[in-house]
Amino acid sequence: MKSLKGKTLLAAAAAVLLTFFGSWLLMSRIVEDHIADEAVRELSRQAGLVARLVEESDGSLDLEELAQELECRISLIDENGTVLRDTEASVERLDNHGNRPEIKRAFSSGAGSEIRYSRSLDSTMVYSARALSIDGNLHVVRLAYRLSALDQAAAEGRKRLFGLSILAALAVLALAQFMIRRFFRPLERIVAAADDIATGRESRFPIMADRELQSLSRALDDMSQQLHEAMEELRHERGDLETLIASMPVGLILLDRKKSIRMINHCARELLDLKTGVLLPGSLHPLIDRVAESGQADPITLDLPERGLFLTVSAESIETGILLVFHDMTEEHRLDLARRNFIADASHEFQTPLTSIGVTAEFLMDEEDVDTRKRYLNSILEQQRRLTSLVDDMLLLSRLEAEPPKEKREPFDLAKVLSEVISEHRSHPMASKVEITLEAPEKAPMVGRRDELYRALGNLIGNGVKYVRRRFENEPGGKIAVELKEDGDLWTVTVSDNGVGIKESLASSIFERFQKGDPSRSRKSWGQGGYGLGLAIAKRIVEGHDGRIDLTRFVDGATFEVSLPKCR
Repeated sequence: MKSLKGKTLLAAAAAVLLTFFGSWLLMSRIVEDHIADEAVRELSRQAGLVARLVEESDGSLDLEELAQELECRISLIDENGTVLRDTEASVERLDNHGNRPEIKRAFSSGAGSEIRYSRSLDSTMVYSARALSIDGNLHVVRLAYRLSALDQAAAEGRKRLFGLSILAALAVLALAQFMIRRFFRPLERIVAAADDIATGRESRFPIMADRELQSLSRALDDMSQQLHEAMEELRHERGDLETLIASMPVGLILLDRKKSIRMINHCARELLDLKTGVLLPGSLHPLIDRVAESGQADPITLDLPERGLFLTVSAESIETGILLVFHDMTEEHRLDLARRNFIADASHEFQTPLTSIGVTAEFLMDEEDVDTRKRYLNSILEQQRRLTSLVDDMLLLSRLEAEPPKEKREPFDLAKVLSEVISEHRSHPMASKVEITLEAPEKAPMVGRRDELYRALGNLIGNGVKYVRRRFENEPGGKIAVELKEDGDLWTVTVSDNGVGIKESLASSIFERFQKGDPSRSRKSWGQGGYGLGLAIAKRIVEGHDGRIDLTRFVDGATFEVSLPKCR
């Protein structure tokens, strides 16, 4: 019982029950004592009568017949405490009774009574003794009465008393419940009206008959009206504030003093992907803690690579909590990173061919032999072609990383694209000793950018030719297996070779720009050189199609697996 009415009723019931139970115990004790006192008085009278009869008969009275009529035990004891006669036990087996309390009092004052347990009879007894004279000698006659009959009478009295107590307690409880309900009924009406107001329903507090409750009802009614007007004003202000926050082009999150989210606009939910919850990224907690402690903190950058976002977050302490402001700097960061990476990578990779061109040009200035000059000029042209290819690859990679593809996706046959790529590589002289096989269905329709995927798959297969040529050179035995299979709503392309493999230390970064699986290779001819951009370009193209590319084997050859959605 959690209500006040229930607690009050429970307390009243407990008080009534305890009172009646204590009264029953007390009355039971009084009844028992009264019955015992009456038994002692009655037995004392009977003892006096028996003593007079024994004394008149000079001890010759038939005590057994008298004991049967009185339904008690009679003993005759001399002044030494020896039991001369007993109606229920053999006198030879009885102890000396001179030390019994009732016997002592009878010898000293003429009469004595006692209630105690008898070992010889194994029962609680009431004893009453009277002194008498037989042939001039002092004797005592003692009557003993078992308390079992008295206990039965006391139990019957307790039972009746208990029944009456229960009836009285129930009557009192019923009256208490009636009074409590009558007392709480006006309060329940007030509580019901307060609940209606709390849930937004129009309601007024009832006017009570009692003077005290009338004053309470009027005060609550006035307070309810003021509260309603204040809530309406706050509701309008909150609506205006929510509209203003929702329309802002930056993400806003308002935290309370306990660092729990009070308000969040749509932009912040989109940036942090909080569509199904409001759990903030763990990297924001240090910023929130610093603002909570000192009231201010420098903005931080929040990198979300899984969503391709780069945010700046500033925090400000306000009166009611902490305000977080999120600015989407993804495009600025992407362009800046692409520019810096392009400059760093280009300056590094351009150094070797430019040096070679410069040195060759210096030789040409002093060389007069036509054949030698021609060889040097061919070297310059080769380096120029390498620089042109490198520039084209870097521009393509920078474009793929800096901005989404502008070309529209169109339906095409992925199996046909793979067949064309493999035919191109089979026809190249450097792949003449390499066995390239294709296992694919007749048609593999999908939607995407055909030319980009042609380039990505060509890079993978060309990469396999380079690894195989490195191991087998011009000897037969090199193999590249290409497999296209359907996996639910995905197409999976697997390219496996038995080339030199990839060092384990490079396997995790093989898709990064300028990262080569075999850095010891020189750049003398097709199939042996490379700048480490092919796999990076393939990865960006596949990811631009919402796909995935993985290196699944890098020992005793390499296996690349590409997963592409059929249509997205």
